[in-house]
This record gives sequence, C-alpha cells and structure tokens, in this order.
Amino acid sequence: MSAAPGKLAICLLASEVAPLSKTGGLGDVVHALAKYLHADGHDVRLFTPCYASIDAGALGARPVAALQQLPLELGEHRYVFSVLEAALPGAGGARSFSSTARRCTRARAFTPRIPTSICASSS
Repeated sequence: MSAAPGKLAICLLASEVAPLSKTGGLGDVVHALAKYLHADGHDVRLFTPCYASIDAGALGARPVAALQQLPLELGEHRYVFSVLEAALPGAGGARSFSSTARRCTRARAFTPRIPTSICASSS
C-alpha cells in the first residue's frame, strides 16, 4: 500500500460490504466509508469474505498472485485461503479484497444457526 504525501494507507476489514454482502446497516456504512476515504485521496483497501452469493466473475475479480493458497491456523483449526481483488462497485475506485476459504462458502454474511423452518429468511 502506498499513499500520496499527506494521505493515509488504510486497511478496512469487514464481515459485509454493500452491495456485495449486506444483512443490516454495517454493509452500507463500510461501503460509504471506503467510498469517502478513497474520494479524499486515501489509499483504501477493504477485505471481506467471498461468500458464495458474491459473483466474483461479474466483478472482474482476479487472484492476487502473492496471496494464493496460504495456510492459516486458528487454534486447532487449519485453513488454506486465497485472496481475490476487484473494484468495489459504486465506491469510486476503492479496491475490495475477498478471501476464499472453506469457511467462506456460506451463502451470505448471516446464516441462521437455528432451524430455518422456525425463523424468517435473512436474505
């Protein structure tokens, strides 16, 4: 990451970002924050999970060569993930980075943990 003199290099991490994934207000806030920081000249990079509902092909997402098939250990859990890069739609050129891992095959940001027959759909 590099930023112009007087500007910041900013890394945002979010579980959801509109219009890619949204369950409530967080997705809207993250999108707006990335958009306005980028418009102010800051180098903004946003990382969010690549849920199954996100059409990476339609976004023109491409693999980040140095960030493919990376191992990750969280306690006793082991994962392998890769990172894709795409422009964040409607954010004036801000970049979005999505990780792809076994855990990110969830359909969307919020997947109910109680039987779906007794709760309303979250989509």
